[in-house]
Amino acid sequence: MQENLKVLLTLLIMSSFLSCANDNEIEDNATPASHQIYLRFVSPIGTNVLDSLHVLENDVIGKELDDNLLSISINRTSDNQSFGKFDMKKYLYRASPQHGTEFEKEETLVDLGWCDFNIWDIEKRPYKYHEIYIITMISPKIFGDKKLHTLNWYVNVAGRTYDAYKCEYDYEEISLDNDPLYNKRVYDGRHMVLAIITIVCK
Repeated sequence: MQENLKVLLTLLIMSSFLSCANDNEIEDNATPASHQIYLRFVSPIGTNVLDSLHVLENDVIGKELDDNLLSISINRTSDNQSFGKFDMKKYLYRASPQHGTEFEKEETLVDLGWCDFNIWDIEKRPYKYHEIYIITMISPKIFGDKKLHTLNWYVNVAGRTYDAYKCEYDYEEISLDNDPLYNKRVYDGRHMVLAIITIVCK
């Protein structure tokens, strides 16, 4: 029980670190951009792959993601910089409707978050620019192959405001129209990098 509380506390601390964006309105005095996505891996018949692999014990809500299970890296194309361990968090997470209405059922997801301080540093980059976050993933256990898979997020930045307008998996666009998280926080028509992404594996 104490171990569960430690994991939950760690998740809450990491979430508060990544909660950089103001919930009221994103303006030019906003803090650095916080990005968070949940990855759901499913088989062709819709079975949750992480649940089938039993990556979380029954009484564990979350734990740090092991690179041996799923190797993930994130690159920012505007300056070709990668996010390091201090800017990025990777967790296995047991989602459930009790943790948020955006989760339809209890299942294991990957909780991936990163904080981009480049959006804050307005003096050292163009006022307006186009950003692409390239998330690369490798996992023979999850994907059923040894290929490199990519998740690309396309973001327009103006000052310290930004709009995440498109997401692609292996260069095919993913519809975000009905995503409960993507549509939860919208400010003057601008979306955050925030979604539950379902990836169909072999």
